[in-house]
Amino acid sequence: MREMSGQAQNQAQTNQVVCFEYRFTGMGARTEYIFLKVNGRIKRLEPLWTRRSKTGNHGMDCYTATFLRKADAEVVVQVSNSGKHYCSLKLYRQLSKEELLKLSKWLAENEHICEQIAMDLVKYGLPEDVLLDLVQRDP
Repeated sequence: MREMSGQAQNQAQTNQVVCFEYRFTGMGARTEYIFLKVNGRIKRLEPLWTRRSKTGNHGMDCYTATFLRKADAEVVVQVSNSGKHYCSLKLYRQLSKEELLKLSKWLAENEHICEQIAMDLVKYGLPEDVLLDLVQRDP
C-alpha cells in the first residue's frame, strides 16, 4: 500500500464531505441544520449540493469540511408534528456584543428563537433584557 505525501493527505482532508439530514413533513414537522457566517451582516451558508428523496420531503444537505470552517454559528431546529420545538445554538468563535445582537435579531426575524436558543444566547453573553425585548416584539 502506498503512503500519501503530506500535500496529498492535506488535500484529502480538505475534500471531506459532511452531510446533514433534513426533513419537512406535510404536517408541520421539520429538522433543519443552519450554518451562519456572522460579520457585518448575517449570511446563511448554503449547502454545496443537496440530495433529495423522490417526494422532496427528506434529503441531505452536503458541505465540504473546509467550507464549514467558515461558519461562525450553527442552529439546529427540530419541530415535531405536534408543534413542539427542540432547538440549539452553537457558536464556533466568540462573538462581539454587536454581532451577538445582530445574530439574535436575525434568529427572531426568521422565527428560530425558542426557549433553548434564548438560554444559549444568554449563556453566550446577550443581556436578558435585550432578549426579552426581541421576543416580545416578535409577532
